Amino acid sequence: MFESPIGATLIRGAVELVPSEIGVRPMRLPQWALRLAADPQLSMAASQPSGVRLAFETTSTVVELTARAERFGYVGVPPRALGIFDVLVDGVLHDRLSLSTATMHLTDLTTGEVTTSVTEPETLRIDLPGGEKRVEVWLPHTESVELVAIRGDAPIRAIADDGPVWLHHGSSISLGWPFWSTTIC
Repeated sequence: MFESPIGATLIRGAVELVPSEIGVRPMRLPQWALRLAADPQLSMAASQPSGVRLAFETTSTVVELTARAERFGYVGVPPRALGIFDVLVDGVLHDRLSLSTATMHLTDLTTGEVTTSVTEPETLRIDLPGGEKRVEVWLPHTESVELVAIRGDAPIRAIADDGPVWLHHGSSISLGWPFWSTTIC
C-alpha cells in the first residue's frame, strides 16, 4: 500500500488543520477566533467539518482512510445517527460510509458534567473502479473527525485546486445545524 501524508494539499474546505496526537483535525474556524469566543458550543460546531473533503486523483482500486470520530450527546437522549463519509468518483456519488466507533462526549444536562470515553481510530475501506479517477471523500458534518492516514494500492496524488472559492457566512438554516459558522470550500 502507498501511504500519502494528510495535509493541506489533500484537504479542501478547512480553514485550519489542527495537529492532534494521532493526526490532524480539520477546523471551520481558526484557533485564534475560538480562543476569543471561549464558547464550548462554538468550538464543537467549528470542529465538525461541514464542507470539508479529501480530494485526490488515483488509479487505486482500494483506498483505506484511518480516522477517529468524536461525537457529542446528552445523557438520557438517544444518540444521533452516525456521521456519513460521502465518496464521490469523478463527481458522482459512489459510496456512503460511517465509522462504527467514536470518542463520545456525553453531557448531563442536570449537572453540566461531561463524561468522555475515548476509542481507537478506525479504518474505512473504499472500493473504487479501475482506471484514473478523481476521488472526493466528504467528511461528516455531524461529528468531529481526526484524520490519521490514507493509503491506496496505487499512489494518491493531490489535485491542483484552481476552482472557484465559496465563502459562506451562514446560519442554522443554511448549514442545517443550530450554530452559526463560516465555511470556505
